[in-house]
Amino acid sequence: MQVGQQLSESGLEGLLPEALVAGIADALEGKHPAVPVDVVHRALREIHERADAVRRQRFQAMAAEGVKYLEENAKKEGVNSTESGLQFRVINQGEGAIPARTDRVRVHYTGKLIDGTVFDSSVARGEPAEFPVNGVIPGWIEALTLMR
Repeated sequence: MQVGQQLSESGLEGLLPEALVAGIADALEGKHPAVPVDVVHRALREIHERADAVRRQRFQAMAAEGVKYLEENAKKEGVNSTESGLQFRVINQGEGAIPARTDRVRVHYTGKLIDGTVFDSSVARGEPAEFPVNGVIPGWIEALTLMR
């Protein structure tokens, strides 16, 4: 199932599921392949090259969407941008000390994709997450060391 899903998501067209299943079955049963090995290797190389091209194209489109999002987001009221490119908005200004990289913090967060899809949320779980400041991704480290 996982192989089929990966092949489907790869964007490749023209694969014959019956031939793929027959080839796998032959290999599992120790039979000589119906197609010469060099032909299979050549076909697999071509499939990988096409899949890589599709992935590169998707990545470039996603990267362009990300740049556009950041440009538009930077124009929104209350959004601050740092030299590194981090963008943030202060929702509630705290009064405590700024965390050091060696501290642990308890935070509520909601992780979203640029289309607004939530992929993780401590808020939804109903309990703040606890992290060592220096144990998270660079953008979080920068953001946490700017907070009160």
